[in-house]
Amino acid sequence: AHALLGVGARLLPHTPPLGRGRPFAEVIGLPALTLFRDRSFVVFVIVAFTAHVMLSFYSVFANMYCHDLGMWRPEFVMTSAQWTEVACLAAMPFMIRRYGMKVTLAIGITTWAVRCGILASENLTWITWLGVPLQGVAYTWFTILGALYIDREAPPHLRAGAQGLMLFISNGPGTLVGNIVSGMVVTAYTANGVTDWQSVWMVPTIGCAIAAIVFVLCFRDPKKS
Repeated sequence: AHALLGVGARLLPHTPPLGRGRPFAEVIGLPALTLFRDRSFVVFVIVAFTAHVMLSFYSVFANMYCHDLGMWRPEFVMTSAQWTEVACLAAMPFMIRRYGMKVTLAIGITTWAVRCGILASENLTWITWLGVPLQGVAYTWFTILGALYIDREAPPHLRAGAQGLMLFISNGPGTLVGNIVSGMVVTAYTANGVTDWQSVWMVPTIGCAIAAIVFVLCFRDPKKS
């Protein structure tokens, strides 16, 4: 497959980098830092960082947790989140037009907290049919929609830098801190090889719930475009 992609790439139009003649700071996206003057952007970044810290609990330990609960083929069941993502992507234009960006983003981050709460219940039926699929709702209507929000808010010449900055904050320090924190929490609640998963999942549940409250109270719906 990679060999075919390599051959196909040679047939694409020649598109040299646009960085020539531009200041180095602009090339690496530093002017995008001016977006931090906007309170809503700051709130979004903080909430997104928190969400990605809490996401590490799911990314790293959900499969192990489902195995411990005795779930049939967890790696198969967990793909239901991807099907939910497809449905939510298809519904996204309707949601934005009907309810606005803030409401849709709020549903996404609130669903994140609900998903973690369902995982904390240790109820295998609820986790299989609701908890795991809700991961797709949370990720699509907050993380993916968040990229659209940044695209709308940033001036055209800052969009690439703003997207790169947001990607760095969430998938860089956010994921790193999340991996460390989730590992420490699981270790703290594990004794004699047995993990108290209910207590473990309460940590991201509370974290995402606080993030959702902060978002609803402090984030302003962006101007219509």
